[in-house]
Amino acid sequence: MLFPQNRSLRDPHRLVVRLAEAFQALGGRIERGEVVGFDRSDRITALRLTDGRSLAADEVVLCAGAHTGRMSKMLGEPMPLETERGYHTQIMRPSISMGHSVIWPTRRSQDRSLFHDLRDVR
Repeated sequence: MLFPQNRSLRDPHRLVVRLAEAFQALGGRIERGEVVGFDRSDRITALRLTDGRSLAADEVVLCAGAHTGRMSKMLGEPMPLETERGYHTQIMRPSISMGHSVIWPTRRSQDRSLFHDLRDVR
């Protein structure tokens, strides 16, 4: 199946880097650490990290990928998120480039360009 209007990213890492740069340019601060708990009253007021730091927060957005479900349970608001293991084959710098993603329902796979490579995801 070909979806000509379908959109995908050739370089997801570059998008995340650019978003982080824009966030910081607007005055945002990026902190790295592992969250082990939250301080809250009627709302979250801080995040507690494994290194002992406590980061005050007016707002918190859970966007921790596979760890989001575990973190939501810490808040008493469990989200039913499950990770699934998938497999992919990547052809490094092929002689062709795909302009669109192609989905093969009978193979349960998707082919698309990623960076300068071609990826088949199952």
